[in-house]
Amino acid sequence: MNKVTNPFDWRKYTDEERAKRGETRNENNTARKRSISSTRAIERARIDAPTFGTVALNGKTATLIAMKPKKFKIHNSD
Repeated sequence: MNKVTNPFDWRKYTDEERAKRGETRNENNTARKRSISSTRAIERARIDAPTFGTVALNGKTATLIAMKPKKFKIHNSD
């Protein structure tokens, strides 16, 4: 019997197959290494400047937040 795999869950499938074979995670994943190093760099920068990498609330963003709808109308298409 063939197992049907959802093409959008390919990472989950490959992880399951790797676990079945007893293999470990591929540590040569450069995207993962870059993500970890970027996170660490931001954490170091936030030691000196706690607001580093955050969006400041200025007049323009306050106006946009005020324009945000407070209530939503949900229409049933039945």
